[in-house]
Amino acid sequence: MSASTQRFAWLPSIAQVAQLVLVAQVASCEGAGGDADVTLPLAELPCQSVVAPTGIWESSPFPATTACGDVDAGVGRCCPWARLPADAVLTMAHGLARAPVTVHAFIAFDAYGVGSTPASGDSLRILSVSDTEIVLENRTDQRFYVRVALE
Repeated sequence: MSASTQRFAWLPSIAQVAQLVLVAQVASCEGAGGDADVTLPLAELPCQSVVAPTGIWESSPFPATTACGDVDAGVGRCCPWARLPADAVLTMAHGLARAPVTVHAFIAFDAYGVGSTPASGDSLRILSVSDTEIVLENRTDQRFYVRVALE
């Protein structure tokens, strides 16, 4: 072995470095459909409602209700938006009793929708809708809170 070869013998090969990078990337990726997937039945959406006479279903009010008082005393209730984890699929039951023709979705970093914006792009994809549920996907590395209104 030459002196220059001995000097760098402790360095990993290019193949070893590439393998370590690949393992690190796979380990850091949760992937859509991973452990963060969430299913929300109607019972877990305490503020959902069908707004009469329009027949629009809402997952939570807009703007969100932040008065978290004594519900039994009629003081108020907390109505946070649904949590949408990063890189996850959210299956949300709805009470529209029919397949919606229009889906409106808003996202925010705040659980009560402060500073919300209409969802678009990879932040919220609509995967499917039916007469009982809607399936949404967040393809970003950012957690959001979501409010859905169906017509």
